[in-house]
Amino acid sequence: MTIERKLLGTTPVSGEVLPEAVSFGTGDRLSRTSDLTSNIDSKTVTISCFFYADATAGANHYSTYDGTAVRFHIKTSGPYVSVYGKNSSGTVIVYSGWHHVAVNTWNHILVSFDLTDASKRFIYLNDKPAVPSSSAWPTYTNDNIKFTNNNHFVRSTTTSGADGGWHRESNLFLDYTYRDLSVTANRRLFIDADGKPSSTIPSSPILYLPMTDAATAGSNSGTGGDFTVNGVLATAERGP
Repeated sequence: MTIERKLLGTTPVSGEVLPEAVSFGTGDRLSRTSDLTSNIDSKTVTISCFFYADATAGANHYSTYDGTAVRFHIKTSGPYVSVYGKNSSGTVIVYSGWHHVAVNTWNHILVSFDLTDASKRFIYLNDKPAVPSSSAWPTYTNDNIKFTNNNHFVRSTTTSGADGGWHRESNLFLDYTYRDLSVTANRRLFIDADGKPSSTIPSSPILYLPMTDAATAGSNSGTGGDFTVNGVLATAERGP
């Protein structure tokens, strides 16, 4: 249930599953064509989101683009998900490998790492350590990911909006803090014990897009500023 519904005291119908997610169609995206307010480049990252995976479609759940190339993204391609980041020179400095996800249902991905320490790197899918389809973390270099760019997107990778198919997404979180995800309490900041979005999101992230409905999809509850809706989004018929 959204925070707004809790505050209003709205009582859902018994057994009703409220949507609380956004559906993106072909060409739809959220974009920000200026840098996130007070953004920084960073070696430490936590990123989290809920998404509905399709067996064939691909989607960039979050990406940042410097006008030449994507510098960081979290991406689904069919039944796999991966994370990668580049430094200011365009060299790939972190890559997670591809990890299996369930298709035709909701998933949650939670990633946290510190590029100064190879022991500090975690990917959890649906509250469990991810099982890679290829070598986990084949690239892991002590350098800053270039997050400071004038283009930030949900779903797209560039200003053209090119990204195939459709997808559903909610509760996108990004900050530049490392968290040990083997500690259950740290995962509960993002996903509760029932596998649903947590109501205890850490305060003051650079980016937190709840995306609980289409009308407020671009509203950033973090410090980095709101996104613009491109296309016609819909409130999802199913949410996480």
